[in-house]
Amino acid sequence: MQQENNTGLTLDDLWDNMKKVWKEQAEQVLGTKRYNNKPWISQTTIDRVQERRKANDRINQAQTRHQKRQAQQTYENIHKQVRACVRTDKRNYMDELAAQGEIAAMKGNIKELYDITRKISGNHQQSNKPVKDRNGILLTTHEEQMNRWKEHFEQLLNQPEPTIRPVIPAAHTDLHIDTGPPTRSEINKAIGMLNNGKAAGPDRIPAEILKADLITSVDMLQALLKRIWQEEVMPREWKEGHIV
Repeated sequence: MQQENNTGLTLDDLWDNMKKVWKEQAEQVLGTKRYNNKPWISQTTIDRVQERRKANDRINQAQTRHQKRQAQQTYENIHKQVRACVRTDKRNYMDELAAQGEIAAMKGNIKELYDITRKISGNHQQSNKPVKDRNGILLTTHEEQMNRWKEHFEQLLNQPEPTIRPVIPAAHTDLHIDTGPPTRSEINKAIGMLNNGKAAGPDRIPAEILKADLITSVDMLQALLKRIWQEEVMPREWKEGHIV
């Protein structure tokens, strides 16, 4: 179990409080990003997307592995429903455009027919890139490709320890290395190096929120990082990540 200081809060509690402050203030000051949905997406699909977003939040809030597995299963089921709804909406939209194109062709309206043809053809790119197994055989089904990605990351992230240790000679002079907790200037520099426009991790806090009030962000993170440095543990959420 994580240690508690005189405030009675664990590192996870402290981090959750910090996230809540950032999110509440960001919504009041910065607002939320508005997305322009494509005109052919139905309200049913939008509702499913909202359900999927809530299911993803439940995954991030799960406290035990059992709860996380259940939340993950629920998310996957809703995700399949979203994909099915999107395919249906797109098919209906294409059928409607095709009917409009036929009417334009019968009327001899070449301009409208050309515009509709451009909408139907579009500039499509192949989203599903080919995936091969270890023997170079092309995998065609989604399940086979996902299992191959799982196998790839398990192998990549679980390498055995090296049998031959590197021999590093001792330095002639001792280097001056500061082993104290991170300073304000170091935290300030680290936040400044974060790239804008990147997707947030499980904490749902993008870099723009930390940069909006840099002084306050440094003050909050310095207290948290000092405890992490002293106790040699970190919040549970910091050990998680999204692989895209």
